[in-house]
Amino acid sequence: MYEVRLCKSSELSLLKDFLRDSWSPDHIFLKDQKILDFQHKSHDGYNFVVAKHCEKKEFHGVLGFISPSHYSNGEILSGDSIWLAIWKVDKDRAESNSLGFDLLNYINDQYCPSSITAIGINRQVSLLYKLIGFQINTMNHWFIPSVSKSERRLIIGNVPSRSEVISSESDYRVEIIDVDSRDIEQLLIQKSGKDDALYIAERYLKHPTYDYNLMGVYDFKNRLIGLIVGREVSAEGSKAFRVTDLWLEADSTFDLAQTIQPFLHSHNYEYIDFLEYGWPSERLESMGLI
Repeated sequence: MYEVRLCKSSELSLLKDFLRDSWSPDHIFLKDQKILDFQHKSHDGYNFVVAKHCEKKEFHGVLGFISPSHYSNGEILSGDSIWLAIWKVDKDRAESNSLGFDLLNYINDQYCPSSITAIGINRQVSLLYKLIGFQINTMNHWFIPSVSKSERRLIIGNVPSRSEVISSESDYRVEIIDVDSRDIEQLLIQKSGKDDALYIAERYLKHPTYDYNLMGVYDFKNRLIGLIVGREVSAEGSKAFRVTDLWLEADSTFDLAQTIQPFLHSHNYEYIDFLEYGWPSERLESMGLI
């Protein structure tokens, strides 16, 4: 009844039809082909597992996915970490109750991933994930306000007093750097066991829409001890800087709240923030994040 496999390049119109009819007619993939290609295009198709009805020749379910190697190597490798994107079955069309699980099982069978992760799921979907064996957690939202910004339009409520007395001086510094730096390679090898510099370049610095910055954190000996990747966001006539990825030496201890103040002031940012799960709270608090 169904073919469950990867989406072919020739089936792009079927994929878009499904997204338009069964997900949202305003989805960014329907409006911006560059974003769709950047996130999901492979050598011979798209990184979407699809359930194609053999007789009706239409998609009744899709499961989008990406991985680090998609950006750094141009393909998703066996044993990689898999990040799920759109997972949708059209219940009004589907003629199989197991279609959603069939899509997920395809990824497990074909790639034997080291882990499968989904971010930004709602409570109803989280129950489904939990039912099939996923561990469910909540991300933490940390931030550092700018001490030079007297008017706050984005921060709701009172800021803890510790942040109000942060000095703008620090023996450490943060500055925008080039991804090809040899120091970056050495830091990433120490942190993750492999060189992630290519991933940073392809995933962030070559993004077709967003302008990401790569910043190095230097200690008082002028030694690179951390990397910050993020981008500017704005609302309500104010701006902030959102951290997307953060690498730090395991034994580095410094006051990021002090170190980041010149950067926040020079760009007129209200704050810098960071969504995460898995970092030790004590360490982030010791660096001045709230």
